[in-house]
Amino acid sequence: MANMEGVKRLVDGAVERGLLHGLHTRCYKDGACVLDHGAGHADAEKQLPLDGDTICRFYSMTKPVVGVAILMLRDEGLLALDDPVSKHVPEWRDGDISAKEPPVRSLQEFCTRLQRVPLSHQPGERFQYSVSIDVLGRVVEAIHGSLRGFFQERIFTPLGMKDTDFGVPEEKLDRFASLFSAKIGGKTPKSVTYELIPGPIGSRDKSTVYLLGGPQSKVHSGGGGLVSTSDDYCKFARMLVTGAAGGVRFLSEQSLADMRADHLGPRGIVKASLAAAYDGFGLTVAVTTDAGRSHGRQHSGKGTHSWGGAANTGFLVDPVNDVVVVITAQLLGYNLTVPTLRAKVMLACYQCLAGEEVDVEAVLAALAMSYFRPTRSSL
Repeated sequence: MANMEGVKRLVDGAVERGLLHGLHTRCYKDGACVLDHGAGHADAEKQLPLDGDTICRFYSMTKPVVGVAILMLRDEGLLALDDPVSKHVPEWRDGDISAKEPPVRSLQEFCTRLQRVPLSHQPGERFQYSVSIDVLGRVVEAIHGSLRGFFQERIFTPLGMKDTDFGVPEEKLDRFASLFSAKIGGKTPKSVTYELIPGPIGSRDKSTVYLLGGPQSKVHSGGGGLVSTSDDYCKFARMLVTGAAGGVRFLSEQSLADMRADHLGPRGIVKASLAAAYDGFGLTVAVTTDAGRSHGRQHSGKGTHSWGGAANTGFLVDPVNDVVVVITAQLLGYNLTVPTLRAKVMLACYQCLAGEEVDVEAVLAALAMSYFRPTRSSL
């Protein structure tokens, strides 16, 4: 088994130096877990460790789950990727925008209002990170009857993802991580004030809008609504290596290839925001089109795909080398330090798998000089 001590020292050092309050990393190589290591806390007040079964807000790591759902429906002949949205979502039609409408109470209502907003550009002209995946979630809902139901029946239950949902039930709140926020440009993060919401909603803080609805809500965001654990999301990520798990085929070979292929081509990405980290974009995931380029992971294979979440979770799937990495943290605020740290942790995994040394001190020193430097005393 590979010696992953370099990754452990990097994770430990990042927490010890106050770059974030807690960080958990799991790495698989050829289907075997070679690293399962956490540092810091899920709840600093109660001193609860951040580990594999800590329930975290995964935010935009919900998007690849929607991508898989759409491709499953495509494999079953229930939709085509070039179908107009209106074919499956009847409310998707022209209309007027009203500034005085009441709060959205369902995913259908959300899409009804959204389609009244003028397009920023014609489809196919450019890439724009947006609420488009929420619209795809509505497509799944329209075809199946329930986005949450499809997730649970067709993806989560077959994979054994028992803690992944659109909310946290009361009996699991003791494993629900605290969420920290970081003021961009400041020197210290500040802890969010928590309030336990009674009943099945299970939201631990009012700043997390997607959790306020909980499993009973009809507003389930395909763009960022899931909570999960490292244990659970690793099962999903490992399935993406081959498209199958536990004797169940989730995606056809064609759909798997389509998911991890670059669909931007010469049109390119909105480079200012994403291309510094990725060189292509597939179907709900960023992709590596040139082996080793993305994130400086010189060992990663072509077709490596990955994404992250707003609270600084992240995952990577490298089908060529059969490597899977899942990182969890709960620091809200997409500054430059933590995403760079995630990339460095993923690179360190590759270095250790290749038997190379990880220069932990150099990495931590470089991170300490970057845009955002929290101090440990504030956590």
